[in-house]
Amino acid sequence: MEELSVTTPADVISLVGHSLGYWPAESLVCIALDAADVGVTLRVDLPADDDGPAPYVRKVAECLLTDHDVTAAVLCLFTGKPWKPGDAKPFHTTVQALRAELAGHRVPVRDGWLIGQFSFTNYFCDDPGCCPAIPVTATQTSRLNAELIYRGSNVQPTDAVALPARAPAPVPATAVEQSKNSIATANPGKALAKARTLWASLLDSGTNPTLDQTAELLADFQFAQIRDRLIADIPGIDEPLPQILLAQTEQGPHWARVERAEQILLHLYTHGAAQHVPGILTALAYISWWQGKSSKAVQFIDLALDADPQYRLAQLVRRMLDTGAVAGWATDKHKAYRPRSGGPQASLP
Repeated sequence: MEELSVTTPADVISLVGHSLGYWPAESLVCIALDAADVGVTLRVDLPADDDGPAPYVRKVAECLLTDHDVTAAVLCLFTGKPWKPGDAKPFHTTVQALRAELAGHRVPVRDGWLIGQFSFTNYFCDDPGCCPAIPVTATQTSRLNAELIYRGSNVQPTDAVALPARAPAPVPATAVEQSKNSIATANPGKALAKARTLWASLLDSGTNPTLDQTAELLADFQFAQIRDRLIADIPGIDEPLPQILLAQTEQGPHWARVERAEQILLHLYTHGAAQHVPGILTALAYISWWQGKSSKAVQFIDLALDADPQYRLAQLVRRMLDTGAVAGWATDKHKAYRPRSGGPQASLP
């Protein structure tokens, strides 16, 4: 795919939306640069206040520096906080501390942008004659935005998870329980092999399961050993299960296969009873985390815990997400997720 060039401020802001897949709110976004090439895009919530940013700044820098190719960064602050020309920009202390922290790692901040509800401006320039406010609508008419939309990329208003509606004829819970009983009485090795064979056939074909297959898969996800193996089978990598789940593999995932798994899991969710979906939602959380969408992963995990507050795997994944852990694949531009619809591949002048 031809690489695109980011040539205007509107291009930069538009790139953020397409990189994340949604328009962020009250967020600090850090764009890693490898020379002129755009690397990973990191989004974090803005701190609650601007008084003591040291732990926050260290964590942001640590996450950004997981991209080992980063040589510089661009910062974008999305906030509704008001400010006036001549006043210190919102979160001035935090931004300056982050600049100093990154400079200590020989990663200069090349530029910064403050994006409000209706306009944006250069964060580090206080001369309105030099850097006037630009309407946010300019991002919609930028050349980069038009090209990415043409390639199939799109920007959602928020990152809120929108689960599909329940199927008109979901699989009866009794059918899933019958499948569970069959699995429980079968030879464990044979039951696991059967589940993996069915799962692989659906991922390879890209088709949705039949109602009988749906009941069988919903039952498979009720057994921890089978569930974990099916989740680890999603990326199509022949490496140890723990490394796959933690996205720390030598080989990169097959993202088209991951996207197919996401669609099948959503199909299972719409056809399953409430007691049978925590494992499905946890698998969707893993996929979001692998893709670098931690905030979306948190939402899926919280939905899993709403369905079953004692669901052990969801509890463990929630703790991992609370530490701010970033999936290894998301920090490697050669392995990071790029949607088949046309994720941005861009460079700055």
